[in-house]
Order: sequence, then C-alpha cells, then structure tokens
Amino acid sequence: MKNIFLYILLIFLLLQCQSKPYAEKEISPKRIHNSTLINTLPELVKLRNETIEDREFNKGSLYIYVLTTENHVYVHTSVMDCVEASFYSISENIENKNYEIWVDARSIRPERYFDLKDAKLIERDNEAQICDDWYWVKGKYKVVNDELKLIKISSFYDNSYSRKSFYDKEDSIFLHQTEVLMVEPSPEPEP
Repeated sequence: MKNIFLYILLIFLLLQCQSKPYAEKEISPKRIHNSTLINTLPELVKLRNETIEDREFNKGSLYIYVLTTENHVYVHTSVMDCVEASFYSISENIENKNYEIWVDARSIRPERYFDLKDAKLIERDNEAQICDDWYWVKGKYKVVNDELKLIKISSFYDNSYSRKSFYDKEDSIFLHQTEVLMVEPSPEPEP
C-alpha cells in the first residue's frame, strides 16, 4: 500500500513538472488569426530591411500598418509613423520577434484576421502631413476561397508603383470615401 501511494505521488509530481513549461509558453495571446499573414509578415520585413541603403533607418522601430477591405488586405511596413487615420495598436510575437501592428480603424471587418479585443485605439485627426518615407515595402493580399493570397509586393524602388495602381479597383469607392486615395485637384488655368 505504501508503494502504491509513493508511485501515485511520483506520477503526480512528474505531471506537474511537465505542465508548467507548457503553461508559460501561452502567456501572450495571438492577435493575428491568419496563417498567411503570420508567415508572410516576417518576409515583408526581411525584404524591406534588405532594400534599405541607409542603415540608420534599419535601427529604429518598425511599424506595420494594415488596412482591410471586403476582399483585400493592404500592408505597409515602415520605420516612419506616417499614419494619418485612427488605428488599433496591437503587438504580435512571430518567430521570437515582436512586431507592432497598426490596424486602420476604418477597415472592413478586420476581426477576420486580427483579435482587436482590448486593443488600444489611437485617435488621429486625419490631418494631411508631409512624410518623407523612402524605405517602405507594401504587400497586397486578396481573399480567394476564404483564404488570403499575397498577390503583389511593391517598394519605394518599384518604378511602376502608384497608389492608384497598387490598390485594387474594386476597393476604389471605399478608398476614396475614407480618403486613403484622394483625387488630386486639376490645375487652374491661368487667366
């Protein structure tokens, strides 16, 4: 009887020791729900870092700004805070690196991809600002059969890049309403 009691106590202690490390790994909740985003965000950051000529811009904090529409997710990586709109700020640990992610508050159903519960809302006045952000990389994802597919990557060095061609035409009404895209005024003819 004494041996059975010791045997049960030993098993109980072994199980307790094995469960503690597992519980410690689950401290920070995952904020990104989409495996495509989890797998490609580090690659976009890596590409951004490899294209930078000025290494001083490689030392600062990196911002990942995200806008979701009905059928697309647009990601902008930069070391500069050029965001004019209000956003939800979340952090995500991917491959032992902490990423600061800003999800545009104007996004359409961002909860499909991100856990924004208890996320901090940073209010901005949407005032235009001059921002010399030369070292950015953008990714465009399309929803295909309820899955995200990375379909386009552009950087500051992409000579064919334009805001109008990067964003999908089916999103243009939403993007103009939210002033992500703006119609440039035509020049006034001189009298």
